[in-house]
Amino acid sequence: MNKYHIKQIYLLMIIIGGIVSLSVYSTYSIFTLESGTSDIVSIHTPNSLNINEEAYEYKQLTVPKESLITTDIDLYNNLEYELCYSAWYKVIGDKVDTTKIGVYENNEEELTANGVIEGTTNHRISVIIINDNEEDVKVNVGLTYARNGESCALNLSSDKSVITSFIAKPSNLIESLTKEPLTTNHESGYLTYKNITKEIKITNDKVYIASAFNYKDEVFTLVNQTEIDKNEITNYQTTSDNNYYTCIKSETCDTLYRILEAKEVGEGNNKEYVVTKYDILSGYMSGTSGLQKINNNYVYYGDNPNNFIYYNCKDYNDNKTCELWRILGIYQDNDKSILKIIRNDSIGNYKYDEETNIWNDSSIRTRLNKEYKTNDLNTMTSLKYKIENITDLDISLDKIEYLENTDETETSIMSLSDYLNASNCKDKKIKDYDDNCFKNNWLNNNDGLYEWTMSTKYVKVEPKVEAPVEEVKEEETSTEPLEETPEEAPEETIKVNNTVYAVGKNYSELDVNEELKIRPVKYLGTRTFLISGDGTLNNPYVIR
Repeated sequence: MNKYHIKQIYLLMIIIGGIVSLSVYSTYSIFTLESGTSDIVSIHTPNSLNINEEAYEYKQLTVPKESLITTDIDLYNNLEYELCYSAWYKVIGDKVDTTKIGVYENNEEELTANGVIEGTTNHRISVIIINDNEEDVKVNVGLTYARNGESCALNLSSDKSVITSFIAKPSNLIESLTKEPLTTNHESGYLTYKNITKEIKITNDKVYIASAFNYKDEVFTLVNQTEIDKNEITNYQTTSDNNYYTCIKSETCDTLYRILEAKEVGEGNNKEYVVTKYDILSGYMSGTSGLQKINNNYVYYGDNPNNFIYYNCKDYNDNKTCELWRILGIYQDNDKSILKIIRNDSIGNYKYDEETNIWNDSSIRTRLNKEYKTNDLNTMTSLKYKIENITDLDISLDKIEYLENTDETETSIMSLSDYLNASNCKDKKIKDYDDNCFKNNWLNNNDGLYEWTMSTKYVKVEPKVEAPVEEVKEEETSTEPLEETPEEAPEETIKVNNTVYAVGKNYSELDVNEELKIRPVKYLGTRTFLISGDGTLNNPYVIR
């Protein structure tokens, strides 16, 4: 009897052990060696990889479309000597757009995803994976390691990429901005745009130079200025001991230049003097700035909102390769919130067109979408731009009608309502916007010079109705009533002239043959993961 009982217990233990082993095998078998062997890796937590000498170890993660995930890698060096290690990732699938995949270490201070780990120690790496593709993507995240000799030669295969960047945990920029519309009060001051390299040609014979300036009422005034001949400008370049400022043509200006480098180019009659490197000081008035809600959209307004953002980067992991843009606002497109951004600086002066003021047919649209290329990561290519159909200036902005039959475009320019919404004025009719509205407006940063908008004035023409002519009726020979043919009401027509609204220190209708500044505008969709930044000029938003 006792023997039979012992046999039962023994058999039961075998069954339980088998079930436990199968469970453990099933749980851990997804964490295998990259070589594809069936070796089972010993893991310490569900998000950990164990470190072994001269091996690849990885786990495969599915990153949902247009989202991000985080995971941890725990390094346990159970050996007595140091190991070199690198964390790496590999995107699975030949058709995946890898430019829309970002893999970073989640760290606020330094990159620790690569280095040397001492014997009998451990280290945790937190990883963030961003997927902006429109489909789920599988990504292998793993480790490679080798004994630390004279150099850390890890012999990583070409289909794997080492994690080389770190960021704090990103948030959704749009959600962050719209949680609480930010409004700030600020005193009069100025922003400094540093190290500009777009050349300024000196066209006037005399130039005003000073080592100091005053700023008041949005105007810079040189202090103890010196008037020099333009050929002397190469003698007035900022050094570690002296700053040299110029308004170029006068003693006062809206935008001040600090000369970092000036030179003489050409020879003889072709000799010219240019400033090739400089800082720009751009002023703003005291007042309020921030984000305000208009209808279902949020727009940045005021003279100095914190809406700077890096965009159009040659390398999105290097902010020095990016252009400086600003956020116009956050707009609703069906069920999606999208960012509308504008380049901070103009890309040049151009005619709107030779003869038409229709955006879809304009030479500006052709130039932007063929000659000005952006390194887009995620642009709302499905969004159709709405062209403002302004028939009357005696209306408010929310009464503007839109032409819906526009083609899809990748790049546009600002509209008149973009410009007017950016002022401190609210609920005004278009014709009532005054000088104060335009001064307290962050979009007015081009020395007050005009730039084109997409908005055209359409004039409704009432049909000309002829006065009825009385007919002399002949004597009726029939008693049957005559059928009356109903008259069709004459159709209202829309007359389009050759002018387009331009904005500067005010707004005006200008002929399409004028050469004015243009600033590209883009719509950004789901790629609004905020990597860093607070929107100030010194710390623009960085998105990925």
